[in-house]
Amino acid sequence: MIILIYQRGDQYIEVDGESRAAATNAARDQAEDMRHDFGSYRCIAEYPAPKKVNKNTVL
Repeated sequence: MIILIYQRGDQYIEVDGESRAAATNAARDQAEDMRHDFGSYRCIAEYPAPKKVNKNTVL
Protein backbone atom coordinates (compact mmCIF):
# COMPACT_ATOMS: atom_id res chain seq x y z
CA MET A 1 0.00 0.00 0.00
CA ILE A 2 1.31 3.42 -0.94
CA ILE A 3 -0.15 6.83 -0.09
CA LEU A 4 0.44 9.91 -2.26
CA ILE A 5 -0.54 13.51 -1.59
CA TYR A 6 -0.78 15.94 -4.51
CA GLN A 7 -1.10 19.72 -4.21
CA ARG A 8 -2.39 22.44 -6.52
CA GLY A 9 -2.42 25.85 -4.87
CA ASP A 10 -4.53 25.41 -1.74
CA GLN A 11 -6.16 22.18 -2.95
CA TYR A 12 -4.94 18.71 -2.01
CA ILE A 13 -5.66 15.21 -3.26
CA GLU A 14 -4.77 12.27 -1.01
CA VAL A 15 -4.92 8.83 -2.59
CA ASP A 16 -3.77 5.31 -1.85
CA GLY A 17 -3.16 2.28 -4.00
CA GLU A 18 -1.34 -1.02 -4.26
CA SER A 19 1.38 0.67 -6.34
CA ARG A 20 2.56 4.18 -7.18
CA ALA A 21 0.99 3.85 -10.62
CA ALA A 22 -2.40 2.83 -9.20
CA ALA A 23 -2.34 5.73 -6.72
CA THR A 24 -1.34 8.19 -9.46
CA ASN A 25 -4.21 6.98 -11.66
CA ALA A 26 -6.64 7.46 -8.77
CA ALA A 27 -5.33 11.02 -8.25
CA ARG A 28 -5.70 11.74 -11.97
CA ASP A 29 -9.32 10.54 -11.85
CA GLN A 30 -10.08 12.76 -8.83
CA ALA A 31 -8.53 15.79 -10.53
CA GLU A 32 -10.61 15.18 -13.66
CA ASP A 33 -13.75 14.79 -11.52
CA MET A 34 -13.05 18.28 -10.15
CA ARG A 35 -12.43 19.51 -13.74
CA HIS A 36 -8.78 20.30 -13.03
CA ASP A 37 -5.78 19.59 -15.22
CA PHE A 38 -3.79 16.89 -13.42
CA GLY A 39 -0.57 18.39 -14.83
CA SER A 40 -1.04 21.38 -12.53
CA TYR A 41 -0.73 19.15 -9.44
CA ARG A 42 2.58 18.11 -7.91
CA CYS A 43 3.29 15.22 -5.56
CA ILE A 44 4.30 16.67 -2.20
CA ALA A 45 4.38 13.50 -0.07
CA GLU A 46 4.73 9.75 -0.47
CA TYR A 47 4.38 7.12 2.25
CA PRO A 48 6.23 4.89 2.70
CA ALA A 49 9.15 7.00 1.51
CA PRO A 50 10.73 5.82 -1.74
CA LYS A 51 13.70 3.48 -1.27
CA LYS A 52 15.70 5.38 -3.87
CA VAL A 53 15.92 9.08 -3.07
CA ASN A 54 17.33 11.64 -5.47
CA LYS A 55 17.70 15.40 -5.24
CA ASN A 56 14.21 15.98 -6.75
CA THR A 57 12.34 13.74 -4.30
CA VAL A 58 10.14 15.55 -1.78
CA LEU A 59 10.01 13.79 1.58
